Amino acid sequence: MVSDDKWSLIARKSGQPRAFVVAVWAMLLEIASQNEDRGSVEAFDPEVADALFDMPDGAAQAIYDALCSGKNPRIADGCILSWEKRQPQRERDDHGSAERVRRYRDRKRLETAGNASETPACNDVTPCNAPRTEKNREEKKEERKTDASHLAPSDAGASSAHPPAERERPVAFIPLADGTEFAVLESLAREYRMAYPGVDVAGELGKARAWCLSNPRKRKTRNGIRRFLNGWMDKAQNNASRASPASFGPPLTARQAEAKERGDWAKHILAFDEAVRNGDVEDFGFGTEQGVCALSAADAGAGRV
Repeated sequence: MVSDDKWSLIARKSGQPRAFVVAVWAMLLEIASQNEDRGSVEAFDPEVADALFDMPDGAAQAIYDALCSGKNPRIADGCILSWEKRQPQRERDDHGSAERVRRYRDRKRLETAGNASETPACNDVTPCNAPRTEKNREEKKEERKTDASHLAPSDAGASSAHPPAERERPVAFIPLADGTEFAVLESLAREYRMAYPGVDVAGELGKARAWCLSNPRKRKTRNGIRRFLNGWMDKAQNNASRASPASFGPPLTARQAEAKERGDWAKHILAFDEAVRNGDVEDFGFGTEQGVCALSAADAGAGRV
């Protein structure tokens, strides 16, 4: 239908593009098929067609008029010409559905006769073509149960074991290259939190989503989105390590660095340094545990102990 050369003639006569002609013709065929009087297009509304296909006002009417005119019109008296010839054989039978049923029964009868002559009976009790009884139905149910017995609970009854209300909910949606979105489930976010302890996973997922929204041509495929997110989290972890609080402020002195490594003595060493700078060493408390720990660490660092 689309490649019919006559559409070029209709397009020229109507002054409309060929694509508009094909679209209007498809709409007319649909109306003719749905009409109770099959083949009739009296329900066609040109204004609706103009709005539906974003065509200029009057375009559909011009196409319709061109289809109704000429030496070989496609429409006459509000009906598509040769409608019956366009229908499948089953819709053109003179005897209607009764004839179709008769041919179907004859074909099945021949198939049954051929099978009976080539193969033995299914069993000695129930013929192959016997009506299904209540006993047959029960046997079929048992067979289905047996066939499903090897399945895991999630396969055999996923809907009952995991109702929609209890299913894992996504924590973020990342746009993909095909226009869909990748749902980041809570289990995946939990894995990211374990692998990258210094990262605000929820915040980084939000940043990744915003980046994909702003860069539609760089979005990832469904197969590559996990690798993208893993690289994103790894980069965030490295940035967090470089921007840790320890890197800010003036550099530590050798004694302060040693105190920090010693852990428990850190506060004592720092307090002692502060006392030295303020000239309050005598009041520092050499006889106290604090003083002993601070002086011991300081002397050890200076090589005196």
